[in-house]
Amino acid sequence: MKKNFLFLTVLAVLNLSLFAANPESDFEYEFLSNYEKGWLSQVEPSVDKSKDYLKITKYIGKSKTIDIPGDIEGYPVAATVFYGSGFSKVIVPASIIYLGNPYLETLEHPNCVIELSGSRKNVLIVEGGCFQYFKKLPIETKILAFGDIYFGKVSSITWSKNWKTNPHPYDMGMGINRSPSFWQFYKRKKITGLASLAASELTNTSGFTRPQISEHTGDCIKEFIFEEGCEEITGGFLGNCRHLERLVIPKSMKFIYGGKADWNTLCSGYLEGKLDIEIAPGCQVEFDGRGFYFPENKITIKSRKRLQEIGFRF
Repeated sequence: MKKNFLFLTVLAVLNLSLFAANPESDFEYEFLSNYEKGWLSQVEPSVDKSKDYLKITKYIGKSKTIDIPGDIEGYPVAATVFYGSGFSKVIVPASIIYLGNPYLETLEHPNCVIELSGSRKNVLIVEGGCFQYFKKLPIETKILAFGDIYFGKVSSITWSKNWKTNPHPYDMGMGINRSPSFWQFYKRKKITGLASLAASELTNTSGFTRPQISEHTGDCIKEFIFEEGCEEITGGFLGNCRHLERLVIPKSMKFIYGGKADWNTLCSGYLEGKLDIEIAPGCQVEFDGRGFYFPENKITIKSRKRLQEIGFRF
């Protein structure tokens, strides 16, 4: 009896160890600065600027699976800005608010995975390259995406009502020591966060490109569906989707921002075939009159008629 009990105890310990977070010795980390905490608190109200939070800056362990601890020595881990190779899975706890892409962008990682663990209530600010590593897209998670968004080699995408886009937050001091970007020179007037799919207002937008679907995934996408509940589309968001055949705009859509020249909102200026734009009955979407939206001879006649019905002027 005692032997059986001992065996079961050892087995339970082994099972727990298999799913335990990596030890803190596997990471290098530091406290968030007051400026970083202030930026995060504008996006996620649960961040208390009077408290201390950690960000992981480097992974130095040997495991193929990185299970990020939710706290270290009692301090919550709120951000990760490490990147590398040699690991195949990254498990992200509910404490993480800012998730940088952990995999080197210069290398292919076809079998790598990012998994969200725990019951998440807070917003997750995520680098756009991370989307390709979700085995199942976290449709129910409140996500604020920055940088170009890459879904991998997929042909159909449903954009969740819980996902928003924002300019690259290099100015919060949480860059990953990659090549300097001109994005860092633009400061926000305000952060719209989850209130809008449109990018935050900027003091100077000259030369600035808002987040968009990456050209590497854009060439694969043939169908893009905005989920009911989405209200705005950022200028230039679908500018790389040259093979787009079907675009679904829900009744909830309220405003579509135009892009510049041939990088635009509703499709690429170099669209390969015809695009069918489905606009839900009752939709009262407004268009930014200053923008460029699509090459008019590349949309179906049915779509053109529907656009005219809601007040779009060709």
